[in-house]
Amino acid sequence: MSGTPSSRSNRVSAYDGIRGIAIVAVVAYHVSPGLVPFGAIGVTVFFVLSGYLISRLMLNERTSNGRFDYAAFYARRAIRLFPALIVLVIGMAVLMIVVRDPQLTSSYPVEAILALLYLGDIAQPLHQPMPVLGHTWSLAVEEQFYLVWPVILLVLLLRMSRGNPRRVLYTVATMTAVAGAWRLLVTFTSDDIQRFYFAPDTNAFPLLVGALLAVMPEKLPWLGRRLPWLALASTALLVAICVVPISGDDLGHWRLQMLAGTLAALIAAVLVYAATPAGSFLSSRPLVWTGRISYGWYLWHAAIVGLRPRGELLFDSAPKHVVAVLLALLIAVLSYYYIEIPLQRWLRPRFERTRGLLTAKGDATTEQVQ
Repeated sequence: MSGTPSSRSNRVSAYDGIRGIAIVAVVAYHVSPGLVPFGAIGVTVFFVLSGYLISRLMLNERTSNGRFDYAAFYARRAIRLFPALIVLVIGMAVLMIVVRDPQLTSSYPVEAILALLYLGDIAQPLHQPMPVLGHTWSLAVEEQFYLVWPVILLVLLLRMSRGNPRRVLYTVATMTAVAGAWRLLVTFTSDDIQRFYFAPDTNAFPLLVGALLAVMPEKLPWLGRRLPWLALASTALLVAICVVPISGDDLGHWRLQMLAGTLAALIAAVLVYAATPAGSFLSSRPLVWTGRISYGWYLWHAAIVGLRPRGELLFDSAPKHVVAVLLALLIAVLSYYYIEIPLQRWLRPRFERTRGLLTAKGDATTEQVQ
């Protein structure tokens, strides 16, 4: 098994750096999809990192305490994720009132409910329009994973394996392979883009790739000095995928997006595996800072781009998209420092179930899982 989060707490900055890379790819895609056709693979990187960190947290807590506190786990997730989402839903309603966006009274009420219930990944494959908050589908995929994965990993896998790490590894590897095969099968046999792009079953693969990484053995000693180079090479490959030119019809485009995301999940796993302590480029201050506000930036930038004053798209060109994402960045920073962080500091002690659980070093590597 890999080391505990507490023994790797000095690597939190590297994980934030990975988030920084992921959000820049996603934002670049929304600013200019022509220049960064596959930038949406940044969402895949988030999935892999989340699957890894959540799985490590569960396994380490069970090892340390002999049990896993489900209530405290879900309380941490709610405290981390819900405040920013509520601010987004309310804030976008205010913005739409100000700019007189007709979506406020047409699609937005339903969108807001679906986003707050984490159902965007189910609603959109059923062709429910979500022009403003449609990007919350990725949050829904993760939240649903958080609901089912603890039971599968801790109750089913560990009990069935009778404490044998190799059996757990083989079982998770099999699940990951099946999920990957299913993802590609649905993608290349279905003509419904919303079905294969948004649905939770076709997006389980990158999360399981991260979970598989969490149950793998410790790093091989001979890789020690090569890890920084491995991280750099993985990042370069992800960037290369983002900028590969793309052509063809709409269906072909999105099928290639899914194929690129499948490949990116494997590369992202290598990147997470190779993440190194302070001194790595992943721990550079700009990347780390960007990673820490990535959740809010992700929430706001796509929503603001979707504004339609009097029914006309407000940000309808690449230069205007730049303005939109910079405005979203400003709002995300204000939300993070003046709403999210203060609320977390106030709420976390009130949900504490086990002494030191919510403030232990072991939680440091997962407090920003998205």
